[in-house]
Amino acid sequence: MIKRIAAAQIILGLVSTAILFFVNEKVALTSAVTTFLLIVNLFGLYFFWRVVFFKKSIALGLLIIIFKYPLIAFCLWQISKQNWIAPIGVFISILLFLISTVGCVVYTQRRGHAF
Repeated sequence: MIKRIAAAQIILGLVSTAILFFVNEKVALTSAVTTFLLIVNLFGLYFFWRVVFFKKSIALGLLIIIFKYPLIAFCLWQISKQNWIAPIGVFISILLFLISTVGCVVYTQRRGHAF
């Protein structure tokens, strides 16, 4: 499921970046960087949760939860201080990520596949 979401996000990210490049280069760059960070976060979660389920460690799961959100907040704070960031590009990337996630879930549910 995560691989499908990542593939959909990569496709949507590339298409949106190409379209946004003709509108505004700053927005396109912001969208591309945000899409990249979202995909890295997705694969990081995939890897770390596989380790948690393999080792069956509750403490490791809590450690991931405790450090993930402050790390994301810190990264967003640092990124928001950059001059080249266009907030609409971040919004578009997050919106496309949500669309790809919901689309993959609906597709999987309709096909009758389990998660």
